[in-house]
Amino acid sequence: MALSLSLIGAALMYGLRRLRRLPSFALRQGVGSLYRPGNQTKVILMAVGLGVLFITAMRLQQQNVLGELRLDLNLAGANLFLMDVQKDRGAR
Repeated sequence: MALSLSLIGAALMYGLRRLRRLPSFALRQGVGSLYRPGNQTKVILMAVGLGVLFITAMRLQQQNVLGELRLDLNLAGANLFLMDVQKDRGAR
């Protein structure tokens, strides 16, 4: 996953490098600052991508658990609940 995010970031930066004539001064300065020495553009893109991936995975997991338990929650209810999973105490 990290490799694909890195490749997407490299492709995005390559595409932005090709943009020479942007209509806005602020856009030209913003795109130009992506290529200054010592910047962390690829690292930031990868970190944001992994963060979005994590949040999406947690949301999908939440929807799966709620669907399996078939809880009838009202609109004002919480969207978080805790489950305690322990070893069976009777089997030693």
